[in-house]
Amino acid sequence: MGVIHMKRTNASFRTAVAICRNLAISIWLTLALSRASAQQRTAPPWNPPAAEVRAVEQLADVYKLLQTETVANYKTLFASDEVQGRRAESFFEEPKAYEILALALPHLSGTVRSRAIDALVSKKTFSHTVFRALVTELDSVNAIPVMEDPDLGVNTTLKTKICRAIAKWLEVPPPKVEMLSSDSVTAFSKQAKQKAATKTESHASD
Repeated sequence: MGVIHMKRTNASFRTAVAICRNLAISIWLTLALSRASAQQRTAPPWNPPAAEVRAVEQLADVYKLLQTETVANYKTLFASDEVQGRRAESFFEEPKAYEILALALPHLSGTVRSRAIDALVSKKTFSHTVFRALVTELDSVNAIPVMEDPDLGVNTTLKTKICRAIAKWLEVPPPKVEMLSSDSVTAFSKQAKQKAATKTESHASD
């Protein structure tokens, strides 16, 4: 009886150890994921290099905006606070400072990025800077495999609106919405780049 009791005690002890070990692993994973999530939330915003800031200052003169105010708002576009970012986006959208938004686009995120794209596709006349920003965005989104795209509906709408804007500027037919395959968008992008290379910018008011 003593031997049986000892075996049962040892089994219970091993079970308890296994439970504690699994619990410790679970807690460790939870803490690790929390730290990773916190790091993502606290990731520093894009800090424009000096050359980019100088380009913004030059564009501020083009749009007749104060350089200091323009640079401050440009940097705020990348703020982790999206409310501030949206206010900064409005600062550039109201005077139709499209080239400045196009310069910022690769580093924008969330609703600020979406609003900037909506502003850029609303531009009435062709601009090489805006075209390059949008066609790069188009190529990037189009490169996502359909079966692996968690935002397929949103990205299909995005590709459609970018294609229509580019088609309008370059006076070429956009891909048909019902046939908006990856291959058709790739072919359209290639054609657009070829035509844009010889396109002269319009100085008409937007």
